[in-house]
Amino acid sequence: MTALTPVQRLDQFARALSADTGLSYDASYLWAKAEVGANNNLGIMVGARPAAYPTPAAGAAAAAALIDSSPLYAGIRASTSGSTHAQLTAIAQSPWHLGPTGLSRVGGTDPYYAKVFGLTLGSKAAPSTNKTPRATATPAPGIGVGVSGQATSGQGAASVIVVPSVMVGGVPSSASSGGTAAQSVSGTPAAVPTGSPLAAVAAIGVLFLIVLTVKLRGMTA
Repeated sequence: MTALTPVQRLDQFARALSADTGLSYDASYLWAKAEVGANNNLGIMVGARPAAYPTPAAGAAAAAALIDSSPLYAGIRASTSGSTHAQLTAIAQSPWHLGPTGLSRVGGTDPYYAKVFGLTLGSKAAPSTNKTPRATATPAPGIGVGVSGQATSGQGAASVIVVPSVMVGGVPSSASSGGTAAQSVSGTPAAVPTGSPLAAVAAIGVLFLIVLTVKLRGMTA
């Protein structure tokens, strides 16, 4: 008896699997081709070892018996009334290759089967964890101009400009020469988001307070 070539064994296995399960020949062929094993393409195990079968038909019959009897492969059985694509999708979404735990870890669709079957994996966009931080702003108490707040760090953090403040009553302003550190009348850091109308108003108010302070000092001198 002439030995079968690998191509002939694969063809006979696919034909037998299709006849035994109701899967299309194309789905059976692609599935058998994705796995390995002479006459046991789908890797039926006996204990810890692959089973040995005398013919491709015998190996396909063993695989079909497991598919037909196990609740793990109910999806494959239900797909036989659908298209080849539906059948291949059901195989990829079954735990045949990875087992139930492995399939759960990869999201319910075997990526190896999806690749060799030419399936497109459906995916849901993961919720974004990159939230844009914003500066919180509250009106500064007492006499003064600006808002107290602090820009948070990270991508998208609001830009702030620090508004120098003026202390009334003969106390010098605490603004630094670079304008990057300042105290409002209440002693809290004053910061205004750039690009907002409040920044322009704050700047005008500061100039007004500076002029007012100079005049008050002149009157008390």
